[in-house]
Amino acid sequence: MEYRGLTLDTFQAQAIDALQRGSSVLVCAPTGTGKTLIADWIIEQALNKNKQAVYTAPIKALSNQKFRDYCGLHGEENVGLVTGDLVIRRDAPCRVMTTEILRNILLHEQEVPDLAAVVLDEIHFLDDRERGTVWEEVLIYLPPHVQIVGLSATLSNLRDFAEWLSHVRGHPVEVVIEETRAVPLEFRYFSRDLGLQKPSEFERRAKKRGGRGRYELPAKRRGRNRGRQDQRRRPRRTTHIDVFRVLQQKQHLPYLYFVFSRKDTELCARSLVRSLDQRLLSPEEQARVQTALNADDPSLQSALYPALEELYLHGVAFHHAGLHVTLKRLVEELYEQRLIRVLYCTSTFALGINVPARTVVFDGLQKYDGTRMAPLTTRQFMQKAGRAGRRGLDTEGTVVIRLDVDDFTASKPQLDRYQ
Repeated sequence: MEYRGLTLDTFQAQAIDALQRGSSVLVCAPTGTGKTLIADWIIEQALNKNKQAVYTAPIKALSNQKFRDYCGLHGEENVGLVTGDLVIRRDAPCRVMTTEILRNILLHEQEVPDLAAVVLDEIHFLDDRERGTVWEEVLIYLPPHVQIVGLSATLSNLRDFAEWLSHVRGHPVEVVIEETRAVPLEFRYFSRDLGLQKPSEFERRAKKRGGRGRYELPAKRRGRNRGRQDQRRRPRRTTHIDVFRVLQQKQHLPYLYFVFSRKDTELCARSLVRSLDQRLLSPEEQARVQTALNADDPSLQSALYPALEELYLHGVAFHHAGLHVTLKRLVEELYEQRLIRVLYCTSTFALGINVPARTVVFDGLQKYDGTRMAPLTTRQFMQKAGRAGRRGLDTEGTVVIRLDVDDFTASKPQLDRYQ
């Protein structure tokens, strides 16, 4: 089967075949394998039949990207965007919106005439303690005739969920699973003193150093001047700039650098630019960035300031939920055009967005869960790690964890769960 001149993978063809037969589908496939092509197909079919379609996502960044994509595919007059920040062509036949917006429309019994299909991207948010009921209510309250396309890289209890959904919807819901990544992942640990290593080699070298960031002194040399020797030999902590230098040398750019603090994304971006001897972009690429910065957009011009423009012209940026909505959109567009080589970001950049990242870097393995700092779950880790590797461009994606030798022993049980 072909679509848009592309020969579909087996799982894509299976999902589209199920939709052609009138079923809804739940598609579980690794990040980067092309799940959204199935969503694109059902939306195109609805528009061709003069019906309406809705694409929902859990975060605004993903909604914004799909809005731009569909405007290019179907024409701006046919595509609308409805989020907490923006309302553009609310009555367009294809609407992109956050899942909460669709839930509110259904609960207030607002009519959605001729609605044929709804795409629920990142449908695994059903498991979310705080937001999961939103997805559940959407699935329950949508009119029975509406076909549903649920997409996820990490949905658990998939067949049990499909059975429940078939009962709720009153029509078949088929499960399509793909387990093989289009671009395989390679994992590496990096510390300033051990370098960029495979996990097994990093562990071997860390054990050789006794779990500390220095070689053990022979017994006969311990004692006299030991404190002074220890202080002299104590390694400097590995920084994000150390990571940049090795990844640039090994041609692992562009990369996403996940930092679990909004403030730190900004501090890291600025300190990296201060450390650079030259910009990461060619003169032609810088000119393209400058054109984007000069756009006739009052909201953009009011949000930009010289230091921020300098970041972008260097090919460096930061992205987090608190960033001005216009700047978020600009950063996303620049990254999609491969004009950002290093992007410091929080978890909001991990969900669904199609980003051309060769490498993903983790600054740490804990994030604030609303009440405390907690280890990343395997799902959270793989959601972010899965951004590495560009289909059609890379033979593999690289996942790097910044890890000092002193921290290895304590981190190892958690690291083992991720691989």
